[in-house]
Amino acid sequence: MIGPKVLFSVVIPAKNEGAQIGQTVASLRAARNEVPFEVVVVDDGSSDDSCADLADPAAGAAVNVVRTQGVGAALARNLGAGAAAGEFLVFCDGHMRFPDQWLDRLYAALRREDVDAVTCGIASLEDPTLVGYGQTWNEQLRIRWYSKPEDSIPVPLLPGGCVALPARTFHAVGGFDSGIQTYGREDEEFSLRLWLLGYQGWVVPEVVVSHLFRTTTAYFKPREHWVYNSLRMAYCHFKPERFHRAVDVAKFHYGPLVDQLLPGVRALSERHREYCLTHRKRTDDEFMTRFGIPF
Repeated sequence: MIGPKVLFSVVIPAKNEGAQIGQTVASLRAARNEVPFEVVVVDDGSSDDSCADLADPAAGAAVNVVRTQGVGAALARNLGAGAAAGEFLVFCDGHMRFPDQWLDRLYAALRREDVDAVTCGIASLEDPTLVGYGQTWNEQLRIRWYSKPEDSIPVPLLPGGCVALPARTFHAVGGFDSGIQTYGREDEEFSLRLWLLGYQGWVVPEVVVSHLFRTTTAYFKPREHWVYNSLRMAYCHFKPERFHRAVDVAKFHYGPLVDQLLPGVRALSERHREYCLTHRKRTDDEFMTRFGIPF
């Protein structure tokens, strides 16, 4: 062991995960790692008692269960980070499995001077041959997964299923955007903001975790919330011409709903937008050019 101090905090937002959250925690406990870690589960208003027995100290690594009343994925992650004792934070979902040494290898990558945050390969729990290695956007700002690189490389978007970074960096950039509604785009907004504020995310391809990809989520995601979050991200980080392009793309898919939501997006996002524009060290043009994103 590196020492008695908790080095990593694995933060997991959970809402009505059923048996999956127990299996996720059991997998964390069973995976062999040299780095000392804790698990912080944020039970975000679950009604199925799925998190009731997670804190049993006899089962292995310590589990701190934080209970909230349905604040949504972004704020749940922030609250979990606030309760974490680790020098490094790893955000994961409540339906995952982990191999031996996965934290050791992420730690080795994070000790590199040019690495500020990392993700890893994320495989389908139901079909392990399907693996993505970080994400980018296509011409409509929709997610596209990268195939496996030969070595660690910078990537624009760090999937919320597994993203690790120093706690000091997380707090320095303001955590996940608390203005995000319920669920959707929060990891994309965080990745974009991280890069614009001068940090760099990498993928560590020698680590592969497994994730249950579901067509429905325990976090109820109304269409309005996903559209709102998309517009908020674009409004806060894109130059005017790119923001209007994002609005046009949203209108193509969602029609009048966009016009309905826009006034609220502008009114409620102004403070976050001002902070991001004031503190950014890079521009959205540089982001799109650096990663070859055609938007």
